[in-house]
Amino acid sequence: MNKKIFSITIATAFFGIFFLSHAFCARYQKKPIVHKNARAKPKKKRPAHSKKNDKIISLSIPKCGTHLLIKCLALFKIPGIEYEYTKEVKPAPEYLKMIREKNKNLPPNHYKGIFHIPTVGPVPLAQIKRMEKAPQKKSFWNHWPYTPEYEQFLDKHAYANFLIVRDPRDMVVSFAKMVYKSREGQEAVLDDVIIDLITGHQKHYLPWAVEIQETYPVLWEAGLYNFYKLYLPWTKSKNFMLIKFEDLIGPGGGGTAEKQIETITKIAQHIKFDITPKKREEITKNIFGGTWTFREGQIGGWKKYFTPEIKAVFKQDTRLLQLLIDLGYETNKNW
Repeated sequence: MNKKIFSITIATAFFGIFFLSHAFCARYQKKPIVHKNARAKPKKKRPAHSKKNDKIISLSIPKCGTHLLIKCLALFKIPGIEYEYTKEVKPAPEYLKMIREKNKNLPPNHYKGIFHIPTVGPVPLAQIKRMEKAPQKKSFWNHWPYTPEYEQFLDKHAYANFLIVRDPRDMVVSFAKMVYKSREGQEAVLDDVIIDLITGHQKHYLPWAVEIQETYPVLWEAGLYNFYKLYLPWTKSKNFMLIKFEDLIGPGGGGTAEKQIETITKIAQHIKFDITPKKREEITKNIFGGTWTFREGQIGGWKKYFTPEIKAVFKQDTRLLQLLIDLGYETNKNW
C-alpha cells in the first residue's frame, strides 16, 4: 500500500475515534443548569407580601377612631409598625404662615387643605415620599378620600389596608368639638358649627379650623353625607378591611369586650400576624385612650349635643337617614 494513502487512512481512523468519544461524553455527561441570566441566582418564590408590597395602610374618616386603630396596630409590637400616638401633630411654622396668608381670602378663595383632591391631585405625594425615605417603616395612615389612582398605588405597595368608620352623628359632633375653638382662644358657636358640617351650607367658615384638622374645608363644603361618600368606596377595594369604631373601642367607650376581641383577632388575621391570647389581652387592656386626639371616645355621645334643631336638620337629609341604616347604626328612620 502506498505510504501516503496509509498515512491518510490512519489519520482518518484516529479522528473518527476522537469524534465518537467526544460525542459519547457530551451525551452522557451531567450538564450544569444554565439560567437565562447566567450571573443571576435562581429566583425565589415571592412571599405573600414582599418588599414591593409590604405596607399596612390605615385610612379613616376623621374623628372615627384613627388613632384608636393605629394604636391597636402599634400594640402588636411588630417591627416597622410602631407609632408615637401620644405626640401631637402640629403644622410647621412656615406651613402655618402659608395657611393664614391664604385664609385672608374669604370663601371660595380660602385655603382648601391637603385633602382637597381637585386642588392637590389624586394621590398623597407627601406620604409616598415618606414611604420612599423610610423603607423600614411598614405602617402609614391618612384621611385620603377614595381615588382610582391611589387605589392602584396601594395595590402595588400594600398588602393589608383598613378603613375605620363611625356613627356619622358621633363623628360630626367630635369633629365640631375639635375645631370650634382656635389655639389662640377664638371660639365659634358649637351648634352653628355642627349644623354647618351636617348641611354643607357654608354659613360659618372657621379660618383656624384647617390648622387643627386639614379635612375641615372639604367637610365644610361637602356636608356630612357627601363627605362619607368620598371614603366609602374604599370598602370595595382590594385588601381592605372595614372596621367600626364601635367594635374596636371596647367597654371603656361603651362597646363590648366580646366585639373588641373579635375585631382585634380579625385585624391580626388581616395583617397575617399569629396573635396569642396573651398578646390579645395586652392590647385590650391598653387600647382605650392615651392618644393625643382622644376626647371622650364614647359610643352615642351625640345624644348630649343633638338639640331638637340639630336633630331636625340632620333628619331633613334623607340620604343621611339611609346612610345610618346602610352602615348598621339604625334599623329605621324613626330615631
